[in-house]
Amino acid sequence: MLLSLGLAGAGQGSDNDAYIREVTPEVRELVANVEEYERDPVELSQLVQDVVAHNEGLMLQEPETDAADGEHERFVLSATSDTLFGSDGKTLSEGGQAILGHLAELLSELPEVLVDVMGYTDSTGTKEQNQEVSDARAEAVTSYLVDNGINGARILSKGLGESQPVAPNEIDGNDNPEGRAKNRRVEIILSSPREEEPQERVQ
Repeated sequence: MLLSLGLAGAGQGSDNDAYIREVTPEVRELVANVEEYERDPVELSQLVQDVVAHNEGLMLQEPETDAADGEHERFVLSATSDTLFGSDGKTLSEGGQAILGHLAELLSELPEVLVDVMGYTDSTGTKEQNQEVSDARAEAVTSYLVDNGINGARILSKGLGESQPVAPNEIDGNDNPEGRAKNRRVEIILSSPREEEPQERVQ
């Protein structure tokens, strides 16, 4: 690219030097933009892997391809209530704050990435109670991210109660504590934006 531009504007002596000085900044900007465009998808994947590697208790599900367009990848991070919250199951623990602090650093490096925060419970209690708890869990995570510099317009926060369990709460009619522990969780979904995404996503 530089060679062809240089030949196209080549003159003699100082004229050639002046031409090169004029076009070089434009070429550098073009190359930088191309490199940034090509690097973004790799960065998101690498940074997600880094966050998981440095935070025990934070799990990464298999990356998904958005069914709407077949292109946008979604990275689903999951952490149990015991990992993120204190004894009440709704207030962030010091360990939970440390995990989310690391995540906020990742998101600050990739300002175009959108975030869905989904809170869940097990089936203990009434559906109304579980909905309230799941809302509180999602809101606690969202508030921490916003308080640590993440634009709230990027975040969709929602509680889904006891729906969508990832493990059985009971087995053959008997309580399954291990399964319940897995269902009490927060999922944080990271994805690249689509043109139709609304600007304000916090609910």
